[in-house]
Amino acid sequence: MNLLHHVNRNTNRLMEKMGWQAGQGLGRSNQGRTQIVEAEFREAGVGLGIKTSKRGPQSDNYKDNVKRAMFARFHELE
Repeated sequence: MNLLHHVNRNTNRLMEKMGWQAGQGLGRSNQGRTQIVEAEFREAGVGLGIKTSKRGPQSDNYKDNVKRAMFARFHELE
């Protein structure tokens, strides 16, 4: 049994104890959404809302990263 199945089973059991039934919406009058909210993977080290990472490869050292950033800024000014 994988972890996701185990978590879903425990979550469903807890919600059923509070009166929820499969297929019902959440909320006082069951008016809420019935679809599962999908989570998105976020790359470590980048902030919320960023589309792509601007970080260099992890094999680069600090000096190489500073040089790359400096050249990128220089070319933006041209």
